[in-house]
Amino acid sequence: MKLDEAGAPFRVGAVLVFERGPLATQSGELDTARLRQFIASAVDHLPRYRQRIHRIPILGHPVWLDCERLDLDDHVRFARLRPPGREAELNELAGRVFSSPLPLDRPPWQFWFVDGLAGDRFAEIVYIHHALVDGISGVRLLEALLRPVPDARVSPRAPWHPDRASTSALIKGELDHRLRGLAAIHRSLPGPAGELVPALADLLVRGLRPASDAGLNRGRVGSERIVAGWQVPMADIAQVRRRFGATVNDVVLASVAGALRRFLIRRGVDVSTLSDFRAMVPASTHEASDTSVSGNRVAMLLAQLPLDQPEPARRMERVRATTSALKRASHHVAAGELLLRVCDVSAPSLLPALMNLSLARRAFNVVITDIPGPRVPLYLLGCRLQSFHPIVNLWPQHTLGLAFFSYAGTMYCGLHADRDAIADLDPLVGDLEASFAELRDAARPADVAPAEAAASPALATA
Repeated sequence: MKLDEAGAPFRVGAVLVFERGPLATQSGELDTARLRQFIASAVDHLPRYRQRIHRIPILGHPVWLDCERLDLDDHVRFARLRPPGREAELNELAGRVFSSPLPLDRPPWQFWFVDGLAGDRFAEIVYIHHALVDGISGVRLLEALLRPVPDARVSPRAPWHPDRASTSALIKGELDHRLRGLAAIHRSLPGPAGELVPALADLLVRGLRPASDAGLNRGRVGSERIVAGWQVPMADIAQVRRRFGATVNDVVLASVAGALRRFLIRRGVDVSTLSDFRAMVPASTHEASDTSVSGNRVAMLLAQLPLDQPEPARRMERVRATTSALKRASHHVAAGELLLRVCDVSAPSLLPALMNLSLARRAFNVVITDIPGPRVPLYLLGCRLQSFHPIVNLWPQHTLGLAFFSYAGTMYCGLHADRDAIADLDPLVGDLEASFAELRDAARPADVAPAEAAASPALATA
């Protein structure tokens, strides 16, 4: 929570676009009453979304407390785009939503339903505090709210009886949590102690070594946000992945490296000096058996991106080498998990202090996250989900974040930036398209002529 106070509130979300079909009323409007009824019913089965963040007296540690009463007007909002209802206007509205406060004296989430999108469609802007959800639990939330079949039924409401915890009970509960946690750490170390201690030391040292200065890190991030989207068929990504023996995440990182290279050259940056440009790549530490739709459990991995390399194939090879090394050093993820556990049960303020120190030293330049999503179409009250552009939070002193999400045969990318630092994201969207096209061209067999290649599915922008 203290990182919220450093100038870049930890808020994540997504921009979803649906076919309007079954939710169109006879007058041609979006059926807002039915949507409100659906969300009210859904939240009955999502207890964390009825809770707010509260600081325990004396100890000051944040905990989740049940709200006595949930006012849906605080959380479910409706808006309408002016004709012709283009994606550009939707992105502008999403930027305004992400620029607005998300009050913490109530459950920290909002769902904005936006009517009037061209093509008989509507959108949903999801806006949630990062303490409530991360990438993996976000996918589970999506799957809990949407359905794999066009089912338009609304589940019946469930009774809600909030717990009322006294101050003394909260303090006792927190002390018990810390004592149990301390006792359990030595029994459940996330790896061999002989590897974890040096890995943890290495992790802390890396976090204090400054990355290359690319002009994307500022002393303080502004309050205005802008968002944009890009998308590409997963079949095209698979073609590149197979050609280079890479993973989907490798293709994502190599595409972003080429795009940022183009973007920074236009801004007058000498990219040949960016030999240690770093992306922070979140890695989930959720256990396979964990099916929770809430919670934030990630370790932070630092990956060098080869912005100084002009050749797309060589960029890909360097990205592969970097990610392979990170996989071999899996004890770094375990060390990060250990640090989280120790801070949680001993000195909760220590982790934000370490993070703020690391951020001040420019431990990384940009956040890039890649989330595997559902492979089959999903539906909201019978309306098919057409696209899903995720929005990752901006960290303190960071002006750009990119999130990727695969859904039903397409990879979607959401770009999120500080408007004061990057006034227009459209050029960077074009850079992503051009960078991936370079990789796709490099992945084609030598005997495939350009005319034949032109028949492949084209890239699309949101």
